[in-house]
Amino acid sequence: MIKVNDLLLNFNDVLYEFYDWDKKDKIYHIKSIDAFYVSKKVLNDFMYNDIKVDNSFLDIIKSKTIIYSNTPVIELKYACILYDKNKACAFLFDKNGKCIKKSHLLFDEEEDLLKKEKSLVNIKYKILKKNNYNQILTRKELMIVNKTLNELIKIKSNDLIKYIYYECFNKYESSSKLALKKIINNINSYDEKTIKIVGETIKILKK
Repeated sequence: MIKVNDLLLNFNDVLYEFYDWDKKDKIYHIKSIDAFYVSKKVLNDFMYNDIKVDNSFLDIIKSKTIIYSNTPVIELKYACILYDKNKACAFLFDKNGKCIKKSHLLFDEEEDLLKKEKSLVNIKYKILKKNNYNQILTRKELMIVNKTLNELIKIKSNDLIKYIYYECFNKYESSSKLALKKIINNINSYDEKTIKIVGETIKILKK
């Protein structure tokens, strides 16, 4: 474990690259935070799944993250950075050990950290839920995907789902469940044609 000083973090439910940070986001100016070198697998587990750490790890990081402030010391009670030889991310946990927020680092601050000590640390944790976050899409694209999916699941007509499928793939599908699954896969992959068709269909329905 090493201590990292003077960096910016932007905690969100999912990871946004630093170039996707929004001016409305709450940016934390961190005075000091603990960082732990882990394997690539462990870091990926934390980055892309719902994770719960063991209480023993919470005890190690408790009250170690200090925020710059003009008032008396302000701290994030359970937070840390995990990094491997190529990547670093910060994580915020609740009192039960569940990871509730995540943040990428700024490029230069990440580069500085990756040059530091690399003594592998073993962290006890379990995966609560495997997620399929798209690691390529930008923040704006992710917002479009989520909005489109939310609109899609509101459609209750099996015939309408089959119609959307036909418009997307130019062929019929007898199973509405299979059709819906394939449409969702296309949306998650940010297929612009599928997103446009779903969006236009929703507009027509609302009229």
